[in-house]
Amino acid sequence: MFNKIVWSLLLVSSMAQAQQIIKPDRKTRVCTAVGTSTLSEYNVREAGPKPKRIIGGVLKLLGVNADRFMILATNDIDNALALISDGKRYILYNPNFIGSVDENEPTYYPSLCLLAHEIGHQVNLDGLTDCQGVSCRAEELAADKFAGCALLRAQASELDLKGATNWMSPNGDSEHPPREVRQQKVREGYQECLGETKPCTKKGTGEIWFRNKTGKAIEVILENDYSIKTTIEPNGTGLLTVPAGANRFRINRESAMWHDANNPTRGTMMRYKDETHLVVQCAENPPPIDIR
Repeated sequence: MFNKIVWSLLLVSSMAQAQQIIKPDRKTRVCTAVGTSTLSEYNVREAGPKPKRIIGGVLKLLGVNADRFMILATNDIDNALALISDGKRYILYNPNFIGSVDENEPTYYPSLCLLAHEIGHQVNLDGLTDCQGVSCRAEELAADKFAGCALLRAQASELDLKGATNWMSPNGDSEHPPREVRQQKVREGYQECLGETKPCTKKGTGEIWFRNKTGKAIEVILENDYSIKTTIEPNGTGLLTVPAGANRFRINRESAMWHDANNPTRGTMMRYKDETHLVVQCAENPPPIDIR
């Protein structure tokens, strides 16, 4: 009986420690993904693995310092938001909303777009002052443009952009333009980053080596041409000869773990529902890419 009481007390104490309250700084703006929020404080807790993974992938893909802000979960909002508290920058999200936006899509592009939008607010240093009307909408559209670039780097095609943005309000609100306007800005960010993409080879074909460090056999497949692929045994290496401009690959789902390229400046892995995608940031005479 005594042990049960002690265990209960420890459990309650642990739950209390897991919860915390953060308050937006005065005269700053809370930047929501949809609608508005005027709460004076938010009950928050540690973020779940999926949002952490998505945000970590976006930060690597876009070269953003992960120490610039924190991500936390809360049930006090309906979607997601970016805010400033005690001079520190936070991204808050509702776990149920994050789960729901991906329900009818084969990938995590909707939740990635949503969270990348909030990252855009923090990267753009939004929220330092309150805004109204047109100025708020300008900040929202700039964050949407940032999300478009993130989708491109995460290997979304232009056909994926509509599904990735369906969580946006059709008619907009006092701070957000209608969905069609926001979708256009997402496409604009996508196209701009597409123009910045560096091909792995300038002409003809090129060779890319992969090293398998996952402990099990994997298959590396060229995006958009599944006939170009190689199977790599555990601790082995594999070579793909690819056409000019090719820098997108898929790793078969049997690799069954979250991957990180050994050198994140050259490659970044992002896990989706059916498989893992790899975007290679190409360089002259690149070394082999480690798949862990």
